[in-house]
Amino acid sequence: SVDRIGQNLKAYASLLGAEGEIIPFLHCGYGTDRFDKMLFNDKIRAFKRIKRNRPCIVVATERGIREQVPYHEENSLRIKVKETFRREELIRALYERGYERVNYVECPGEYAVRGGIIDFFGPGNAWPVRLELNGDEIESLKAFDPSTQRTIHPVAEEEIFPVRTGSGEMKNLLEEYPADLKIYYYEEDAFVECGDRAH
Repeated sequence: SVDRIGQNLKAYASLLGAEGEIIPFLHCGYGTDRFDKMLFNDKIRAFKRIKRNRPCIVVATERGIREQVPYHEENSLRIKVKETFRREELIRALYERGYERVNYVECPGEYAVRGGIIDFFGPGNAWPVRLELNGDEIESLKAFDPSTQRTIHPVAEEEIFPVRTGSGEMKNLLEEYPADLKIYYYEEDAFVECGDRAH
């Protein structure tokens, strides 16, 4: 299983001096009726770390690597506490970036609105964020647990990251990872380095 491979890889990576979060990168069925939002969230989290030069260890299947998903960091909207935004402007930003409006946020790509409070779960994030407005000013941003609705920690700034893109452009891991990234195949309980990214 991917979990078992991940645990073995963690031990193997420590011997190589590698570090970083272990992230599963499986086929999520984007654009189909079998779309899995949590697997999509893992893929975007991996893309973010790779694009921002943050260490991570990706555990992937071949289907997961080759699957194309939307990733357009340039279309994200950064918001900060004390910044001025109209409520309707924020709702439109979420809608235009592909978020689904729900009563209560549970999964990545969802948002909910209650008066001056907007909850949203950005793809690639560990937790959803609760945005509270005081008039047209962002009074607070807080990560929260969707199962209990309790605050986990305050957030100084956040980004509304696209769930989909208007351009229809899609990317996969083969197109996006840096040339110096090491790739290992898992064969018979052992990791074999693949030096050619074309493989």
